[in-house]
Parts: sequence; structure tokens; C-alpha cells
Amino acid sequence: TNGQADLTINTPGFSFDVIQINDTKLAVSCHGSGIHLIDIKKNAVSNSFLRSLHIFGISFRDEDNLIYCQMGVGVRMIRISDGIVTDIVKEELPALCYVTTFGDNVIHTNLETNTVTCHDINRKKKWSFKNESVLRNPRGVTTDNRGNVYVAGSGSGNILIISADGQNHKEIKCGLRSPFGIAYDKTNGTLLVASYDE
Repeated sequence: TNGQADLTINTPGFSFDVIQINDTKLAVSCHGSGIHLIDIKKNAVSNSFLRSLHIFGISFRDEDNLIYCQMGVGVRMIRISDGIVTDIVKEELPALCYVTTFGDNVIHTNLETNTVTCHDINRKKKWSFKNESVLRNPRGVTTDNRGNVYVAGSGSGNILIISADGQNHKEIKCGLRSPFGIAYDKTNGTLLVASYDE
């Protein structure tokens, strides 16, 4: 809460995204070196998966299933206990795509097509949002307690809130030039945004 680092861990590769799985475990995606599980108490990497792959955004369905964006392949899910990988969205995703989950929904961004898309866990597309007048180069994505989707518009310099059904949206002019990372704290209802602003 004071802006100081609580934990610093070196990962084998360029760290891109991080998700807290539980009170003792984090998962970190690394461009070119896969996914790494971090044991917070031991302050160390406890396990690694998909080591040579280009993984960007990461989220989780439950403590045993991580969902991630793989460059050139799409949105996939890996079961931690046995390493089995399942495709959720087959799409030739570019670099820098993010993903989040809400219930059975998997929502991902694509900064090249300027889209935010929602599929269910069974790969059925539920909705896709594209409106370049309010959202360009969408990056980070998160949800609130009601399933509303918050997207960092890196190219449009804003935060966009998309309704859970994908039908409505509201723009927040956040005063940041290039927001890219976003997280919603479901416990206290606060939004944290990271930006490239100087």
C-alpha cells in the first residue's frame, strides 16, 4: 500500500504478466520462456511449463488450470497437475494480448484487430467488441464482481468498461497516455492501472 516492493523474484526470461493464484502462489508468463509458478513463501520459482513458447497474458480458471495467450496459436488452458493443454480459442494472436476470466467466460484482447472477445470455456464465442472511435490497441483486461469487462486502451489512452453481455460500453478518460496493464481488486472495488507515461 505504500508503493514499495513486497517481493522481487528473478524469472528466466522477459516477464510479461502475473496472476495471483492463491495466498502462496503466483503464475508469471514470460515471452520466450513459458509460464513459471512462484512460491511466495520461498521467494522462488517452484515449477515451469511451456518453457520455449511465447506466452503473454495469463489468468486462471481455478488453482489447477491456467489460461494464457500464446502468440500465433490462440488462447489455451494448461492443467498444472499433469501439463495437459486444451485450446479455447484458435486464433493467430499477435504478441502483447491479454486474457481474463469470469465464471465460465474467457475474455481476451487483440491489439492488432482492436477487439475484445468473449468465449465460454467450451470454446463457444459469446460476443466480440470493436469500436475504434473509443478503443484502439486494447491491452490489459480484467473484470469486476458483476462480470463487467475493463480494458486498457493503449492506443486510445483510456479505460473502456464493456458490459458483461458485450452490448454496452462506457469510456473512462483516465488522463494516462498509454495504459497497458489493469487489475480490478474484487475485495475492495478498486482499479489499478499501469501506463507507459513518462
